[in-house]
Amino acid sequence: VSGLSGTLPAWVQFIRDGLVSAAVALVALAAYRLGTSLLKDRTTHIINLISFGLSINYYKQPWLFPALMVFGGLTTFTMSYLLEAEEGEASAGHAPNRQDGNEIRPVQPKRRAPTVPAEPQSPAPAEDEVQYTIRISILVGFLFLALWLVLLVASILLRSFTQSSSPWNVLGTFYFTGSIIFGGGPVVVPLLQGYGVENAWLTVPEFLIGYAIINILPGPMFNFAALCGALALRSSTGSSVLGAFLAWFGIFAPGLIIQTAILPMWARYSSLRTSQIVFKGVNAAAAGLVFSATYLLSQTAIDAKPLGNHPLYVVVTAVSFVAVGFLKMPAPVVIVLGGAVGILEWLANGMPK
Repeated sequence: VSGLSGTLPAWVQFIRDGLVSAAVALVALAAYRLGTSLLKDRTTHIINLISFGLSINYYKQPWLFPALMVFGGLTTFTMSYLLEAEEGEASAGHAPNRQDGNEIRPVQPKRRAPTVPAEPQSPAPAEDEVQYTIRISILVGFLFLALWLVLLVASILLRSFTQSSSPWNVLGTFYFTGSIIFGGGPVVVPLLQGYGVENAWLTVPEFLIGYAIINILPGPMFNFAALCGALALRSSTGSSVLGAFLAWFGIFAPGLIIQTAILPMWARYSSLRTSQIVFKGVNAAAAGLVFSATYLLSQTAIDAKPLGNHPLYVVVTAVSFVAVGFLKMPAPVVIVLGGAVGILEWLANGMPK
């Protein structure tokens, strides 16, 4: 990708456009699947809509993503509290139960007949199976949380006081990005494009062709950060490798640290009804970020212009969406077919150079 300096050959541009249009379909499919699995009622649909609307307008603001998660959790918690208080007043006045379609209702305890506990039956482990258990205390969890916070402050300082071409700036930028992103791989792509192009690490054509290539390869979308880091420090092979490692490490490290910090608390409190209500709103807001990623990517998909300006590639996106989502076609095959459509368009246009 770094060798594609200047204007791309026409045939490469056509292939890129086909690949990217198919890749947009995969992001749209991820948003659709999240929506159908997480948005079960009016409250979560409204949270999702607000998250989508704010993120397509202010996605470059670093405070937005954590703020939306807090907003989603507080909204479902508040709605649940208000509904419980309302139903409590109705019960005190011997009012009949309401059936108005509100979606968040307190769980009523069920009476169970006494049972005799059975002897626990544990499956016999295989002879060659070795199981390891690592227990993390809540104190250690808080120490990891403090470590994440210290490194986050350090990353902000590195981004502010080092040159954009510095390895420290690359590390700080990707650690900061990994710390504020919620919603999975597709959400990070518009943010990487914003940071990468604004810092002159890569051009829009380089970003788009790299995004198309990464969709063919196995692994999470966060691996795209390694390509961005390599292009950011492309002055030599050694510096490109360093940039790829710093970006890859920086974007994955925050999630691993936070996961380690939260695990002991999650094991103790995740089954509480309050936790489930809060995470219901958090998940709805995160799903809204994936919907916004679909929109943002579609706006720069073809030569940094909206996908809707090119009817052929709109068809490629729609067909790819149906092929992967409903016909169970493997995603890499659809991406390759999108590139093939680009080649066919190049041929149909007289093979411009």
